[in-house]
Amino acid sequence: MQLPEGLPELRGRWLVAYKLLWWAMLAVTLVAVTVGQWQLLQQASRTDLQIYAAGLRPSEDGELTFDPLSPAARAAGVQPGSVLTAIDGKPVGPRATREEVGEALDGPAGQPVTLHLRGSGGADNDVAVVRGPEHLAAADAEAPVSYETRNMIYLGSSTLDALIVLVGAILLFMRRRSDPVAALLSFGLLAVPANDISALVSDPGLRMWLDNGIDVLPMACILLGLATFPAGKFTPAWTLLVIPAILNWAAVMLIGGEGAPLWLQLVAAMAALLLTVTSLAWRFVRMEPGPPRQQVKWVMLGFAGFIACGMVQFGLLFLDGAVESNAAHYAILAAVGALTAVEGMFIVGGILVALLRHRLYDADAAISRSALYAVLSLTLVGVFAASEVLIQTLGLKWFGANAGTTGGAIAAALAALLLVPLHNRLSKWTEKRFQRDLSRLHTELPILLAEVRNSNDAREFADNALRLVLRGVHAKHGAILLADEGRLALAYAEGVDPEGLAERLEGELPADPAPGAIRTDDAELPLRLPLVTRGGSTVGWIALGPHPDGSYYGKEDRKALEELAAPLARAIELAIERARREAAHEAERRTLTDRLAQLEQQLAQVAGLKPPPQPGVA
Repeated sequence: MQLPEGLPELRGRWLVAYKLLWWAMLAVTLVAVTVGQWQLLQQASRTDLQIYAAGLRPSEDGELTFDPLSPAARAAGVQPGSVLTAIDGKPVGPRATREEVGEALDGPAGQPVTLHLRGSGGADNDVAVVRGPEHLAAADAEAPVSYETRNMIYLGSSTLDALIVLVGAILLFMRRRSDPVAALLSFGLLAVPANDISALVSDPGLRMWLDNGIDVLPMACILLGLATFPAGKFTPAWTLLVIPAILNWAAVMLIGGEGAPLWLQLVAAMAALLLTVTSLAWRFVRMEPGPPRQQVKWVMLGFAGFIACGMVQFGLLFLDGAVESNAAHYAILAAVGALTAVEGMFIVGGILVALLRHRLYDADAAISRSALYAVLSLTLVGVFAASEVLIQTLGLKWFGANAGTTGGAIAAALAALLLVPLHNRLSKWTEKRFQRDLSRLHTELPILLAEVRNSNDAREFADNALRLVLRGVHAKHGAILLADEGRLALAYAEGVDPEGLAERLEGELPADPAPGAIRTDDAELPLRLPLVTRGGSTVGWIALGPHPDGSYYGKEDRKALEELAAPLARAIELAIERARREAAHEAERRTLTDRLAQLEQQLAQVAGLKPPPQPGVA
């Protein structure tokens, strides 16, 4: 049996079938993000109010645990991180869901309920709490916003996340519907919010199966699409292992669902994720520079942002189990909800830029900037924390308790003092690491400028400079023109027809330009960079075509070009002045040579009339 080399092409009846399936999933998703999501919010709100009425606040910390919601619950003996084992003598199973716990806690307000709790230290304790809305009212008084406002924030975040993936799915479907990779990713994005439709199913077993089943669809499509990205090929051949890995993960989700052991879910998920990421990285390393490599960069950037947000969410949820303040708890919930939308922006943004091939060559700058801010933030936080601990330790030893309040201020001032030098150093490091061609331009052009000090060939220098510029900013083609006695002359052109180019550009360029890149509507050469010296004279122009994907230059590229324009203009000016001086010297030498020749000729004529006496003759 021959294994498939890639995804099948979508043509004919297969394309029609895909379109029908896509439109059916769109209908399911629209119902899910409207009616289903509202129903889900109502169900969650009902469960929350049942639990809150007993003075408990649920927190996911590996297992369903509870913290005291109100001062009355704390006074009754509810300890943070307690496990609920029984309600009024009726046992609560270790795998009980939040909805089941809420139903068991439900009862009339003003009536006491006895909770059997096992504390984080393992000690059991019976706590009597009076049911009522006053627990939530007390918690709202401590929190920045009310419970109803938090529900609206959660609904807004979920809706925004759904809109982001819907827009991404629709754009891919409209622009690249016959591309198998784009089709898989479009369908996967479309199915991300579709599982909320399970809230409309009344039967608990069927609802759980439907929820898990629809949950499998987006991850299976997205992982398979990324594993074959961007050409739809299973390269290398072991990439095919992602198919059984995805099927294994799907089986765990469909059969075990949320009741499956956490370690089993993680093993199944990580196997598929690692195979996908490894195959993507393998192809990236072996790709030649060009649009496909830039596509993979954008997808990897979006995927990395998605994973980073997920890790931050996981850390915040873990922290949620350790905090006791209601204000901190609700701030964590708001941050987790906001990160859900950011996750969608990362993954959808990376996929859209890559597949629609829009601004592919901004990937290096985006990666460099992301790495810069991440490393800078971690470094400053580390400096602040270490400085505060050291200052407080020494301050308490030398000055006693009076030094406690100044430690944080001094640590913050030290971090602020280090901000600028750290930013400059890290900017150079990230550019060298993630923008190698731009870094090479910054490095090699000064070397070229130094070599041209003794040169008088401005055209040869312009040729070499343009080659560096084209490679540094990934220009598709370009030309460099030099001012010659008030006219522009083409010095060098690459990838563009030189015939009549100087005359055409001379009619379009301003006579007295200000320094800085100029954007034009010319599709062939949209960027024009005047080479203006410090004295204000224009010695030439650089005209660059777009990136190979047709996009214009980003801020980083334009800034680099503008920084290099002045020294480049000065070098060309020196080369032209040196050429003029040498030309003048050569003209003067020739004039003197001609005059000497004429003089010799005249002397010879005179000598011929009256030859001088020969030496040694009497």
